[in-house]
Amino acid sequence: DIPKFNKSKPINVPIYYKKALYNNTIASVKARYRNFDDAMGFGAGLMAYWALIFLFGIIHNLMSKLAPTLLLNITKKTSSWAPVRYYRKFISIPATFRSQHVERNVFRGLVPTRLESLVVFGFFVLVVVFEATRYHYVENDTIWPKKDVQMARYVGDRTAVISLFLSVLTFLLAGRNNIMLWLTGWKQSTFITYHKWIARITVLSSAAHGIAMFADSVWMGKYGTRKLTDWYRWGCVAMVAATILFLQAVSFLRVWNYEVFLYIHIAMAVIFLVGVWRHCENFSYDQWAFACAAIWVFDRAVRIGRIISFGTRDATVTIVSNETLQVTVPKRKWWKSFPGAYGYVYFLKSAVFWQSHPFTIVEEAADHVKFYIKIKKGATEHIYKKLLNEPNYSG
Repeated sequence: DIPKFNKSKPINVPIYYKKALYNNTIASVKARYRNFDDAMGFGAGLMAYWALIFLFGIIHNLMSKLAPTLLLNITKKTSSWAPVRYYRKFISIPATFRSQHVERNVFRGLVPTRLESLVVFGFFVLVVVFEATRYHYVENDTIWPKKDVQMARYVGDRTAVISLFLSVLTFLLAGRNNIMLWLTGWKQSTFITYHKWIARITVLSSAAHGIAMFADSVWMGKYGTRKLTDWYRWGCVAMVAATILFLQAVSFLRVWNYEVFLYIHIAMAVIFLVGVWRHCENFSYDQWAFACAAIWVFDRAVRIGRIISFGTRDATVTIVSNETLQVTVPKRKWWKSFPGAYGYVYFLKSAVFWQSHPFTIVEEAADHVKFYIKIKKGATEHIYKKLLNEPNYSG
């Protein structure tokens, strides 16, 4: 007879178990946690991939700042080498295909350089390999007896963890005040290119997670109960938001109405982040959502700080042609720019005063900086129409 359980008294009768069942249970638990360990290791490997890419950029940027003469001499000496010429001709300089960098493709947007494309392709290959290999099937598994259920769960767990790593990268490379932007000295367009493609890979990885877990739920006969839980529903919310982000970021939609694209993009990013947080907190992975939120908040805080430090200025805007505005902005004496620098300009008297767009600085004097801005829809068109009624088309 089995005695009634009493918390105050230990059970003194022997407990018998089947050795084969015990061994299978241990093997099942080990396989599951080995899969989680692999997921964490692969996620760290993906972060290391980008750390290595950034390291090359940081070294080059530091040399250009601290030892420009040495870097120039190295460039001169190596420019005649056949491998270097081949690298520049076929990899670093040309666009991905035969088009030019500034040509806008309807679906891809501005065409990236071939080097950027190779970097993204290498990353994509790593994600596919990391999410498709090193799965260990355990025969007679006591947790998931059926092979299809077991493998679906392994894929679902692996892609879930890797998607969290990818989400952090996506948010990191999206901001204007991304620390890597300062350290590498790369153009922001390069980071936007990487952000877009990493984001697309993140959505695809998240979709793989959702499909695998849906299959696992159906095959285990648990879909009816799981779909009623908060974590399942918030996971669906996050996936829907991610899908909308994926689809509405198509180039022609951004060009058609950038403001609408931006508002939807921000709203869906917030919903995605909240969905990930609520979905993951049940499994103690919500710190990944907090990390993404911290990156976003930091970028916004630095943006506000830089606006305050520069202050508001009464700029002079002049029409110089039917499609170009000249904007002259008084500046603080301590504020300096450099060749190729750009600034984000807010037009506070326009109907969209909260918007800002980057413009290249074409001239800097002791007391002002000057921009040339192409007239498009929105704030620039509003200012253009207003200046048509001003003397000398200036105000």
